Amino acid sequence: MTRDVVCQIRFSQVSPQGPTILNISFTGLNARAGGYHIHILPIKSTQEPCSDTNIMGHFNPFSVNAASSPAPGNGTVDQYEIGDISGKFGDLTGQNNFQNQYTDGNMPLSGPNSIIGRSLVIHYTNSSRLVPYESEESFKTYLNIINLKWFLPLFTECGVQIYQQKTPHMETG
Repeated sequence: MTRDVVCQIRFSQVSPQGPTILNISFTGLNARAGGYHIHILPIKSTQEPCSDTNIMGHFNPFSVNAASSPAPGNGTVDQYEIGDISGKFGDLTGQNNFQNQYTDGNMPLSGPNSIIGRSLVIHYTNSSRLVPYESEESFKTYLNIINLKWFLPLFTECGVQIYQQKTPHMETG
């Protein structure tokens, strides 16, 4: 994906037990993107950052059988892997620009099954991995906010996500 692509995904929760709100915005996709998912590991290497060795597969701590999941956008959030954003809400196929908001009661931002500190991968329409983004956490304790920035492999800023928690020392993963 080129530098003309801009993405912003904001994950927020009112409480650790509450649903996660996803505010998603992509521009400049030029109908190249398909699915997008949270993967198990953050990016470890600039060489083959999208490889299964570096970021592994979709984040799936409950071992959901993806083959048994409904078609994208047709099931409930608990019928998909936690990290399968496009499975839960539909993929980006044919989109040039995309903006939407979703509520996901099965995507925690704290605790052992948290998505924080993992990577986000956008796939081409043929399912190959287009580009991974890695989260960089910076704490603003005076606001009790964690800002997450996703970066392209060349560390070009792609977007900003904000995770707000009531206490700055709350477990996040």
